[in-house]
Amino acid sequence: TPHKLLTKPFQIFEFVMNDRKSLEPVERRQFTVPVETTGILHGFVYYYETFLSETLSISNCALSRGGEQALYYINARPVQMDTELQVLVSHNKSRITFDTAHSPSISVMHEFCCPEWMRNMVNDTTRTEAYSQAIEHYCHTRSGEEVTVLSLCGSPGVIAMVAAQQMNVRKVYVTEKVQHLAANMREVVADNGLSEKITVINKEPRNLEFGWEEYQHQHYDLHERPDCIIFELFDCACVGEGVLYYSKFIRNAVNTPRKTPTLIPCGATIK
Repeated sequence: TPHKLLTKPFQIFEFVMNDRKSLEPVERRQFTVPVETTGILHGFVYYYETFLSETLSISNCALSRGGEQALYYINARPVQMDTELQVLVSHNKSRITFDTAHSPSISVMHEFCCPEWMRNMVNDTTRTEAYSQAIEHYCHTRSGEEVTVLSLCGSPGVIAMVAAQQMNVRKVYVTEKVQHLAANMREVVADNGLSEKITVINKEPRNLEFGWEEYQHQHYDLHERPDCIIFELFDCACVGEGVLYYSKFIRNAVNTPRKTPTLIPCGATIK
């Protein structure tokens, strides 16, 4: 599906490397942006320009050859030409997030629920086979035991379904923070007859609520500690999707002196 630009570009952040204040996290910054074209807003494309000297810079904008732009998906919503869009932006030093204010979400058609990066991931047979072998090996080592699996940021659900099809896997929980991607994953899971075995949780991993003793949330997402945790949130830079934050949070929440879940993958190197 071709995309179209709904607004003109606008600057959201400026970082000055020798100015500590400009590098601090921004919890929320609001912009009023004129809408140039009527359409459906699915997300924000953003790019950078780095200044190597007073006269020399490089950029990954669409008009340069500096690489692909970044894309942040939100729940789809209609926008009207000649109106103003309230855009909310924040960053935590490693991730930039976007949202809009005072604009209702709408139902998203199924075809919009599979962005290009996800299609590439689904078609990456090397990745899928490697995860499958790791899951099968883990289940073999736990032969004769029923196990519970937690898959973090698991859209579109392929790896979660691989786990669910193992004989001794009793339950799979899989998280996805983007609402329409979570809805899409539920459809995929249902189409494959695995709805009873796989629970899709529409939350960022650090917002999960647990039902065991230390937490005792009244409305919890997981009531049992997982035996195996699968991390799928790796980008081309390894850490850009927040895997280090999520790994620390989940280990603190799940580990006990008597039970330490198996992690897949168990580590990584950057060269």
